[in-house]
Amino acid sequence: GALGNAKQSNIYFESASPTITNSTISKSSVYGIYADDGSAPALSGNNLLNNSSYPISVQSSKTSNLGPNTASNNYQDGIELRGNVTLNTTWPDTSLPYIVTADVTINSLSTATLTIEPGVEIRFDPAKGLYVGLYTYPNAYYGALIARGTAVEPITFTSNAAIPAP
Repeated sequence: GALGNAKQSNIYFESASPTITNSTISKSSVYGIYADDGSAPALSGNNLLNNSSYPISVQSSKTSNLGPNTASNNYQDGIELRGNVTLNTTWPDTSLPYIVTADVTINSLSTATLTIEPGVEIRFDPAKGLYVGLYTYPNAYYGALIARGTAVEPITFTSNAAIPAP
């Protein structure tokens, strides 16, 4: 039978930030790797395949330790981002697209900055977006975005819809 039923993943990080390199993670009943909101794993050189959901699911502020990985034959071959960016964070080029499945807001009382590296692709589920800053009376939450692609490695913001429409 399929693996990963108890925590809905083959590997589940709970307030942990381990390193996994050059490994194969496959055939989970849901996620290949799921990192809870307190986890920031270092993942690189891994092959994630045949998982019933995303190969990797991680909190939007906990991506800085992600490196290049490969994925195939998963529900979608990308990294699911969850939650808001509330501290200085980098979305590195991991060779996999980031998939925004719920709105992501960059915000904190002291200014959170999201840096997106050249070559990164970010896909947005329908009606989802990336927001910088937030005002909720009586508090202002500040955010900043640095996204500097290059001619050779542009940053791509695009739809994750099966048939993208303007």
